[in-house]
Amino acid sequence: MSIRLLRVVILSFLIPVVFVLLFRVYDDNVTFSIDYPLPYVFGCFLLIWAVGWGKAFVHSIQIHKRLKYLINTACLCEKDVIKVKDEWQKKLRIHQNVIVKQTYTIATPIICGIIKPVILLPVKDYSKEELDVIFAHELMHCRHKDILWKQLCAFSRIVFWWNPLIQRFVFDVDSWNES
Repeated sequence: MSIRLLRVVILSFLIPVVFVLLFRVYDDNVTFSIDYPLPYVFGCFLLIWAVGWGKAFVHSIQIHKRLKYLINTACLCEKDVIKVKDEWQKKLRIHQNVIVKQTYTIATPIICGIIKPVILLPVKDYSKEELDVIFAHELMHCRHKDILWKQLCAFSRIVFWWNPLIQRFVFDVDSWNES
């Protein structure tokens, strides 16, 4: 399965085709007439879904706050590191301003931010070859808009928290984005 097909699947989960069809086809208000047990059953399902959605949403906000704190407490890198990043940015034709910071709180390099991308590096001395590999990998995430797709996957995971199929697709998208 290709990454493009997986991305189409994720987008199809976010477009409520079934609901649109139900409202267009069954607009005579007979299909969902008020029978005694039906509103209570759907009300219970809605309540269960809302509780799960709320829990997933709060968890997502906590992760976002931790990441924001990580970015704000990180230090800017030295000029030679930024120079290597700028070279790779030109090679990959990325016109967005990508900031590079270092922090003691992570073990591996990461890139975060859709509008203002930031590459976070663990604090250590890097050779030129290590920096080349790190920036080639992280800037390819920026070039392929993997961060945006990761956010769309996170949103679909929040909305469809109960569906194991979406969990599998999100895992596959993440795996493809890393390779």
